[in-house]
Amino acid sequence: MLDRINGNFVRWTAFVLCLLSAVSGQLDLPPYRDDAGRQIPSYRDDAGRQTPSYRDDAGRELPSYRDEDPGRQLPPNELNYQNILARLDFLGAERCSANVVAQWAYETNVNEYTQLQALDAQRLYADFQYQAWLLISRIDVNSIRDPIIRRRLRYLSAVGPSALPPDQLDRYNRLINDMLAIYNAATICAYNDPFRCGLRLYPDISQIMARSRDWDELQYVWTEWRRRSGRPIRDLYQQLITLTNDAARMNNFTDAAEYWMFPYESPNFQQDIDEAWETIRPLYEELHAYIRKKLRDLYGPEKIGGHAPLPSHVLGNIWGQSWTNLLDVTLPYPGKTYPDVTQEMRAQGYTPIDMIRVAEEFYLSLNLSAMPPEFWAGSVFADPGDRPLICQASAWDFCNRIDYRIKMCTKVTMKDLITLHHEMAHIQYFLRYSGLPREFRDGANPAE
Repeated sequence: MLDRINGNFVRWTAFVLCLLSAVSGQLDLPPYRDDAGRQIPSYRDDAGRQTPSYRDDAGRELPSYRDEDPGRQLPPNELNYQNILARLDFLGAERCSANVVAQWAYETNVNEYTQLQALDAQRLYADFQYQAWLLISRIDVNSIRDPIIRRRLRYLSAVGPSALPPDQLDRYNRLINDMLAIYNAATICAYNDPFRCGLRLYPDISQIMARSRDWDELQYVWTEWRRRSGRPIRDLYQQLITLTNDAARMNNFTDAAEYWMFPYESPNFQQDIDEAWETIRPLYEELHAYIRKKLRDLYGPEKIGGHAPLPSHVLGNIWGQSWTNLLDVTLPYPGKTYPDVTQEMRAQGYTPIDMIRVAEEFYLSLNLSAMPPEFWAGSVFADPGDRPLICQASAWDFCNRIDYRIKMCTKVTMKDLITLHHEMAHIQYFLRYSGLPREFRDGANPAE
């Protein structure tokens, strides 16, 4: 890993360590440079424009985050740690923004060029994280008295895959992108119609899994899609798990499972989960039994056993993790219908933009924020049809406190209307935490 520690970083580290022993002073790190010694330019947007300083809702310029509460008295060494964190926050935001821009370009236009650009951006960002990690590892985090500084340093003390040597990190990132590309590109032919091919996960396969009640068709689609997506991914996934465990051990964790539990900040996390499961288990078992009964009524006891696990392919979607698409055969009260505004939206000529406006109006009614101009300018709300993209709905924080986007291949359905509300909830969360240091600008927990 010595090739990761270039001359610039050695000088940077020596400078910072000198500051750690000083009584006071501001950290003035040199511009971040890549492995070839090239200075990394300031973050620029997709049009090549340099991103302006952070600004609030009223357009006022915001400084980089600094915790300058005059009521907090910090020891001299912790003042220096605070200054280091402020500088890392600024530099990290630039590198994070450049990385997210490249990942966005790849996921909204999947091709070899955007993949290479995304991998290069990941490499640069990971190198910055690695160098910051080496610096933070020289600090005794447990000796820090200030809880905010201690918590921020603790977050930075685990760098994840960025701890891998460059060749392994590049392989790690490429594996993820290759799996995404396979997952996104997988297509199947229609059941009982081998000449109608090219059915994709969105919207074709998802709609079949949601609407069909034909056992054989669902079994065919479930199996065939996994043959076209899961089988090619399997070997790549096994390689990824090996690298993930290697990275966890380099971060001083036993394995990836222990690393994944680190952000929850609970010494008894597994016990907490066990207790939570036991709390909801009686209700879940009742729900499970109810769904089993309804599926037995629909498909017969020869297909739905009395005690065996429920077959995944008849649960309403390709993953079997959400049963909401079974409402038409599982609603408990005969003659009652579940509200579904799909037909009404279509009758009124709704577009994905109209649906986004409905979601925004909902959050405005809660006295939350309107979506910023960057959201409307940059988001992808529908499949453009002229290029492959990863249609999995997602909300994006571009790390610069001004640019937040949604990526979704929206269809005019009630299901997608609900999903848009869900994704916009993430954007509202991003807007609310925008004034916090970068380590805290994330979901409340990784399972959010």
